[in-house]
Amino acid sequence: MAADLVVMIDGEGPMPGSLRSPSASPSPPSLGENFDPRPFLEFCTAHRGAPRYERVILVGDGQPLEQHGFALAEAARRGGFRRVRLDTRPWRLTNPRQVQAVVQAGVAEISVGLHATDPALHDRLRDRPGDFRDAKKCLANLARLDAEALVYIVMTSANVGQLRPVAQLAIEAGARRIDFWAYAPLDPTESEQQLLVPLDELAPRLLEAIATCRAAEVEAVIHHVPVCVLGEEGARVDATEPDHFHDHSQFWAAADPSARPRFNCLREAQCDAAEVCLGLSHAHVNRFGWELDRLRALPRTRPWRPRDRSVRRVDARGRAQAPHGHARWLDLLGAHAMGVEGVALTRSEARYPLQMPDGTRFVLVISARDDAARTFKQSRSFNLAYTDVVGPATERAIAAFVGPVLDTIIANDDGSLSLDARR
Repeated sequence: MAADLVVMIDGEGPMPGSLRSPSASPSPPSLGENFDPRPFLEFCTAHRGAPRYERVILVGDGQPLEQHGFALAEAARRGGFRRVRLDTRPWRLTNPRQVQAVVQAGVAEISVGLHATDPALHDRLRDRPGDFRDAKKCLANLARLDAEALVYIVMTSANVGQLRPVAQLAIEAGARRIDFWAYAPLDPTESEQQLLVPLDELAPRLLEAIATCRAAEVEAVIHHVPVCVLGEEGARVDATEPDHFHDHSQFWAAADPSARPRFNCLREAQCDAAEVCLGLSHAHVNRFGWELDRLRALPRTRPWRPRDRSVRRVDARGRAQAPHGHARWLDLLGAHAMGVEGVALTRSEARYPLQMPDGTRFVLVISARDDAARTFKQSRSFNLAYTDVVGPATERAIAAFVGPVLDTIIANDDGSLSLDARR
C-alpha cells in the first residue's frame, strides 16, 4: 500500500518544502478554475473497497477549496484513507470555529509552515505580511482540538541559525511532527540562489534542531539533505514522493508535480544510501559544486539499482496516467510518450517501461552514445536498447513494436540532452 496521495485542488496552496505557493510565480498558472470534484469522489468510492493509500493530502487555498474542501475531506474519510491531511495557508485556520469544522469533516492532520522565530524574517521568506501571526494562531487552534499539527521548516541561509529555536517554538505550539526541508528552488533567481546553504553550515545546525525534537519526543523528518552528512540521524531522511491524483490533462499540465527540483550525487553508485537519498539539488550544485569533501559514500552491502525518481499519476479509477516524469525526456518519444508508463532518470540512463498489446512488458533504455557498446540503434547522442523482457512476444515482434519509437527518438535527438557515460 502506497503511503500518500496528493490532490491538488488549486494553485494557491503551499507545496511541500516550498516557501511560496505556485501562484506566487511571475506567471501564475491557472489552477483549479474549473476544478471538478467528481473524479476524486468516484475514486474514493472505489478506494473504499480496495484501499491503496494510507493518507490523502488535500492541497489548496483558493475558491475551489472553499467550494469543495469539506466534501472532499468527508469522501476521503469514508473512502478507505486512514488519514486525511490539509495543506493550506494558515490564515484560513485562524478562526477556531473554522478549524473545528475542518476537523469534524475528517481532517486529522494540518500542515503549517514555520520558518523563523522572528516574525519579520518569517513573513519575508513567505513573502506574505502577517503569515507568522496567522501560523501562531493556527497552531494555537489546533492545540485545542484533536488534530495533528505537522510543522515544516524550509532551511535557508537566512534562517539556518534559528533552526533549533524554531523547532523549540513549534514544539511549544503543539507540533506532533516537524519536517525539515533544505531549500531547493526549481529555477532559482539570483536572490533565491543566495538562500541556499552549504552543507558544512547546514548539517550542524540541523543536527542541533533534531536533538531538540528527540529530547521532546517529537517526530522529526528530513528532506533534501544527503544521508551521509547526518550521522546516526541519516535514518530520518525521507526521499519518497507521493502519488498525485489528477482529473483532466489541462489541469494537470498547469499543476504538474514532475516540475520539481532535480537531484543527483556523484557517489550514488558507490553509496549504500543511494536508494533512500536524493543527493544534492541541481541548484545547490550550481551554487556550491558537488561538495565532495563533505559527501562520503556509505559502504555498499547490496547491489546498486537505480531508483525510480519519476512521479506517478492516478485517475478516478486508480489507473496510472501516462506519461509522467521528466518532460524533456518524454518529449524525445513524441506521440509515443503516451504509451509509456513514465521515465526513470539517472545520470547515466533514461529508462521507459513499455507494454505491448499482448501484455509483453520491457524497458526501453537510453544511455550515452558509445560506438563500442552493444546496442539496438543509435541516435546523435544516445545508444538505444531494451531490456527486462517479460511476456510471450518474440524478439522479432518486440523489434517491430519498438522500431517506430526508436526512429522518433532518433529524429528528435537534437543534441540538447545528454547522459553521463560513466557508470
